[in-house]
Amino acid sequence: MEKYRKFIGKKVVIVLSLLCYLMACIFTPFYYSNMPPTEDYLFGSLFCLLLGWAGTLFHEGFLKVYFLAWYSNITYVFAIRSLIKDKYKCFLTLSSITFGLSLLFAFCPEVIIDEAGHTQMITMAAGYYLWVGSFFVLLIGGLYVLFVQNRKGDKRLMNDGRMKSKQQIFFLTKSDIVKMMSMVEIRIPIEYTLLGRVFKILIILMSNLSPKYPPN
Repeated sequence: MEKYRKFIGKKVVIVLSLLCYLMACIFTPFYYSNMPPTEDYLFGSLFCLLLGWAGTLFHEGFLKVYFLAWYSNITYVFAIRSLIKDKYKCFLTLSSITFGLSLLFAFCPEVIIDEAGHTQMITMAAGYYLWVGSFFVLLIGGLYVLFVQNRKGDKRLMNDGRMKSKQQIFFLTKSDIVKMMSMVEIRIPIEYTLLGRVFKILIILMSNLSPKYPPN
């Protein structure tokens, strides 16, 4: 039952994350700040997904660092894989790197707009936020499934074990009762024989009250 709940939890997290990711591929990731949002000046998220890696080649100076965000698409795939295979440390590392890399582009001030190398300031749009949101959903949802649900499952198992141990006290076999009576005869001194007899009577009463067969 716990494995099934965990499987459903992982499935929900991955599906929600992928939905955000696919929606991000439809919406525009950013606008040029000093240009009207017409089709001539818009880049779709799918275009950025396919060619975003080239930003580290054509941009100069510190601008290259911002385009390292594209590589979060690669670590995203491996993070999902580690979540499916229950690799806790690997998932935590990869999902954190994925989310951290994606945030780099939020600080990018400008991008190249033509072959001549002219740059233009940009403003983030819905596509970018959905893209980052897909990584955030995977990170938080995966942590909940792998750590919080696991702890809840462990607590349930511990409680079940305690309940079984408590139930076993009330289901004594005849051999257990004989052993307890023999221990009373050996360990209780002569001056406490009255106490020993009382203890024997209590054991006999427990044997009569307990069922004839142990629980499953």
